Amino acid sequence: MDSRDNQRKVHIVVKGMVQGVGFRYYTRAMGQELGISGWVRNLSSGDVEILCVGNSGHIDEFVRRVSTGPTHSHVTHMDVFDLADESPSDADIMDINEGFKILL
Repeated sequence: MDSRDNQRKVHIVVKGMVQGVGFRYYTRAMGQELGISGWVRNLSSGDVEILCVGNSGHIDEFVRRVSTGPTHSHVTHMDVFDLADESPSDADIMDINEGFKILL
């Protein structure tokens, strides 16, 4: 069985009090801990956007942890979109297979 068979790629938009509370750093730490590659960035809307790829079970755990966020955050809603291999070009801003990064 090819290890890619168990890979999952997701695009997440997190809403709530998620900027200015260490949310991106928390997200990066969770991604690194779970061995997930991707990126996280603040949006001008006040939301946080995440694109990541990894083992399906690890992605599930990552989504669960991100839905709670760090201590001073308050997540009110999350949109989680599973992406096919042919993801939108906007979501492929950078190679997400090289660790977990914070984009500015």
